[in-house]
Amino acid sequence: MSTPIREAISPEQAQRKVSQFVIIAIGDRLFGGDPEEVYDDQANRSYWLVPVILTLRDEEFRLGEILVDSETGRLQIQDQTVDDIIAKAKRAANSEVSRSPAKYSEHNAT
Repeated sequence: MSTPIREAISPEQAQRKVSQFVIIAIGDRLFGGDPEEVYDDQANRSYWLVPVILTLRDEEFRLGEILVDSETGRLQIQDQTVDDIIAKAKRAANSEVSRSPAKYSEHNAT
């Protein structure tokens, strides 16, 4: 069994990095959730797996995950990951609108 390598980036720092990225790159109702440590035996590296969460009213939707290198703090993200998160966010938002169109209509009318 491999042991994780020393972590220079705390879980809170990883969560903050992901939150900042998704707010800037995707939207302001997104944030990084609670990180989970994962270890890549092949790369001999430890990462923080940070879920990307969307908040709509009182509901939260997990849209995907972003890996953060626990030594360098570098986000391990691909364009496809961002595209998938955006697509899931749109589906979640459309689902919310279709469940309660009256609230959205009232809000938009004012």
